[in-house]
Amino acid sequence: QYNLARSYEDGEGVEQDYSEAVKWYEMAAKQGNAAAQYNLGCCYKEGTGIKRDDAAAVEWFERAAAQGNVKAYYALGCCYEDGEGVAKDSEEAVKLYKRAAEQGNVDAQYNLGICFDKGIGGEQNYIEAVYWYKKAAEQGYDKAQYNLGDCYYDGEGVARNYAEAVKWYKKAAEQGHLRAQNNLAFCYDEGRGVKKDYEKA
Repeated sequence: QYNLARSYEDGEGVEQDYSEAVKWYEMAAKQGNAAAQYNLGCCYKEGTGIKRDDAAAVEWFERAAAQGNVKAYYALGCCYEDGEGVAKDSEEAVKLYKRAAEQGNVDAQYNLGICFDKGIGGEQNYIEAVYWYKKAAEQGYDKAQYNLGDCYYDGEGVARNYAEAVKWYKKAAEQGHLRAQNNLAFCYDEGRGVKKDYEKA
């Protein structure tokens, strides 16, 4: 049922049909399939194949999270942070992000970095922010690479190191991150962390 739902959602081997996908996800979800519960939550959250319903999304994310589904921890964290389908609770969001982040979820690692960076759901902690940005950055997450570059450039949570800033700006810039491209250009223009090169700038 779950695989059939995936086929309908992706249009693989069958014509794409979101409402059919929802039908089969629901059957699998009601029988306790955690992946189907998470995907059904996403359908409700995005209004894909069914009317958008944030409360229903939260319900299915919670069921999947109760079974240890890592993506569901992250999705539920977003719901708590934004107050969608549930009362806004930044502290709960941070807890959920952490559970997902510790299991390698790159989106959760980045969001957790943001929370520590901005003091969302707890005290501001640049060292923790750097730790989680780095985890996500090492998985190739461009926004985390950019933010990590900023941390090295500004010396927040880590010793100021322009060369390291350039390294991470470059990785994000190569993935099309506009602000990273801009900051990298500035580094070449000023000769910070890299040999001055106006042409490169």
